[in-house]
Amino acid sequence: MAVLKIVYKDISELTPYERNPRHNDAAVDAVAASIKEFGFRVPIIIDGKGGIIAGHTRLKAAKQLGMTKVPCIVADDLTEAQIKAFRLADNKTAELSTWDYELLTLELEELETLDFDMSPFGFDDLFIDHEEDADRAGASPWERMGDEGDDGVLFSFGAIACKVDRSVYEDFLNRAPDANVSEWVSEVIRNALRYS
Repeated sequence: MAVLKIVYKDISELTPYERNPRHNDAAVDAVAASIKEFGFRVPIIIDGKGGIIAGHTRLKAAKQLGMTKVPCIVADDLTEAQIKAFRLADNKTAELSTWDYELLTLELEELETLDFDMSPFGFDDLFIDHEEDADRAGASPWERMGDEGDDGVLFSFGAIACKVDRSVYEDFLNRAPDANVSEWVSEVIRNALRYS
């Protein structure tokens, strides 16, 4: 394994990946607040030519803060395939973990007694989302996926929001729990009307 070396690069030397599939604008303020409070503790990972592999949000936050140089790790030992795969894996693996809200509450309460405000880092929204999930906790996992209305069922799959006919949703509920979720999601998207 290569020894990691942190180098400081001018922001002008870094090139965002033009096909970055991650929408990160909503996270920029929180990341900027984190950098301002704690320092730039997680370097941007770049290839040998300054192309960003991981750290697009950190670059946007650095620009917002008026920084001209940022810490980077040059991953020039990775193949082109590894670089492409790492770009995706770095973001996806972060989605796989979940919060233990009981322990998180204890941590946040302690920080509150220390007069440390965590709201700039997105924790207000996190608890709103958790409370909405708790309000719907009595429903089955499939029912929690959609909100029923007179004109169909509203779903959200990442950046896609759509409504589906109630009969499509009921068909899925009749097949659950043996239904193939990914197959059904594809079916929903094929039958969905774009929600606006």
